[in-house]
Amino acid sequence: RRASLHLPPAPHSGLLAPPARPRKPWPLLVGLFVVLAIGFWNSTHDSIWVDEAYTMSTTSSGPVNAFHQAIEVERQAPIYFVAVSVWRLGSDSLTFVRLFSTLCNLLSLVLLDRLGGLLGISNRHWSLGLLAGLTPQMLWAASEARSYALLILLVSFTLYTSALLWLREGAASRAVGVAYVASASLAVLTFYYAAFVIAGQALTNLIRRDRRAFWVW
Repeated sequence: RRASLHLPPAPHSGLLAPPARPRKPWPLLVGLFVVLAIGFWNSTHDSIWVDEAYTMSTTSSGPVNAFHQAIEVERQAPIYFVAVSVWRLGSDSLTFVRLFSTLCNLLSLVLLDRLGGLLGISNRHWSLGLLAGLTPQMLWAASEARSYALLILLVSFTLYTSALLWLREGAASRAVGVAYVASASLAVLTFYYAAFVIAGQALTNLIRRDRRAFWVW
């Protein structure tokens, strides 16, 4: 009887290779501290901008009114305004509304840090979360009472779940696929131009050797 030959699974290659050594948390912690510190400072010291005044007006009368005001008056996608109208149940101040953006950016850094580890492009001394936390756009959005920080969070989530779809199979990929579709839909309903990002991700999955991630849709 012929003996079967058992070979170990081939290691991941390219960008999907896992990091060779365990990563330390300090790069992410530094990024989180920078975003939190600058976001809180700007939230409490900057005067209100014209577009932030629109946000405060649009979200002042509850989520249902915010939904209609966003579409009919602001001509914007409604999800951010609905979320902020609920967030304002905690406090009605501009600072508190800006802190919603700060929170979104902090969560984005965590997702990007995990994405960097998943793709093997982070190491023990730096991470994708730290790099993102030092970018001017991230620091600016952390204290802006508009939809940008929520958009960054949702797009970061779609990037992370896209990478998981590349690596996982079976039931795990179905669950991640549902999460991806939900976050992609919310991203478009937060900022309509996010559809271009989602289209780019779909095209990337389509041209990959394994097209199953694309057909999760």
